[in-house]
Amino acid sequence: MRDFLRFAEMSKFTITDNERVLLETQADRLDAGFSILDEIETDNVLPLVTMLTNVQNVLRKDVTIKNIPRETLLATAPESQDGYFVVPKTVE
Repeated sequence: MRDFLRFAEMSKFTITDNERVLLETQADRLDAGFSILDEIETDNVLPLVTMLTNVQNVLRKDVTIKNIPRETLLATAPESQDGYFVVPKTVE
């Protein structure tokens, strides 16, 4: 019966007998399809990292920039408190 009833119970889903039979049938079909992969010889095959070849990451230089003082930033804020921006509450 596979683990559908156990999974359904853990996830608080209610599965009817018809749904369970349908899920088991579909899982059996998937399992049969994937079992074909067991027949493929992969002992001497290296893992494929990427389909692309000769690719390098393009990284930007780590350049420091002049920081703007907090007081300057807060001077343009409509409202601030204790060195932070005050914004309207968005989550109840």
